[in-house]
Amino acid sequence: MRAVGNVPVHVLSGFLGSGKTTLLNRLLAALRASAAAPATGTRPAIVVNDFGAVAVDGALVDRGSYAVAELASGCVCCTLSAPMQDALAALLDDEEPDVILMETTGLAEPAAFPALFAAPALAGRIRLGNVVCVVDASTYLRYADHLLALPRQVEQANTVIMNKIDLADAATQEAVRRRLLATCPPGALLLAAERCAVDPAVVYDERPVYFAGSGHRTGHYHEFHSRNFELGKAVPAAALRKLLHGLAGEVERAKGLVQTDAGPKLVQLSLAGVEIEDWSEPLAASGITVVGRNLDALDLPARVAALGLK
Repeated sequence: MRAVGNVPVHVLSGFLGSGKTTLLNRLLAALRASAAAPATGTRPAIVVNDFGAVAVDGALVDRGSYAVAELASGCVCCTLSAPMQDALAALLDDEEPDVILMETTGLAEPAAFPALFAAPALAGRIRLGNVVCVVDASTYLRYADHLLALPRQVEQANTVIMNKIDLADAATQEAVRRRLLATCPPGALLLAAERCAVDPAVVYDERPVYFAGSGHRTGHYHEFHSRNFELGKAVPAAALRKLLHGLAGEVERAKGLVQTDAGPKLVQLSLAGVEIEDWSEPLAASGITVVGRNLDALDLPARVAALGLK
């Protein structure tokens, strides 16, 4: 095994449903399509972190032949810090990557990573590269004042992608741009995009990362909780759609791969709304994760039971 140098870890952050997985898939597609190796090399390894036990994001990554470490049921910057360190060490030992792309859960605060990367198993082997924050331009102004994770993540990024501009009018885009410029660190790169269509160089070309003034707040995990529901039988598609639309505005995120009477579906609820898409592969398991701040008041087990499982 060759010696592994100081490998950059590029962090893809941003709130739940902002488009991080879309960005990651664009980066991987660009690597596969490029005939010439980018300056960072062509041996990526990938870390994907899901907050809930239903690891949907890992299933959505178009990984090809690349190594992927999936970490579910928590957040890599706090509750999963030890498993994250173990996963990174294993990737370095087994895969010898030139670069690591880490898609965090939508609740992660990247300012925690430098201390975690200094753990004995990782010290001198990896470094924090760029910190990219993906922002949903269509919802940011409505939620940034009471979902503190949104501005905190922007504060801790050196690259901010104002995503989903196709869902925001010109006035909203300009208001979001001004808000982001006032929040992100001096010198941060701010880009606007649809479906995270940006030049991959903005991720790979390293720029300084400044955490001064943001600080790492512990305990952010406890603002949010998740509930996971296994669905052992086919769900009526109409009832599933009704459930998700009923949860819109009550929870921050729901996602899953669900077997319905109309075939397997990828379901996603975010601040921007509800999406239900056909899933082309058979499901090994059917289930859904719900993430929010006040889940106990929603009587979720009864609402899931009302799906009328066949």
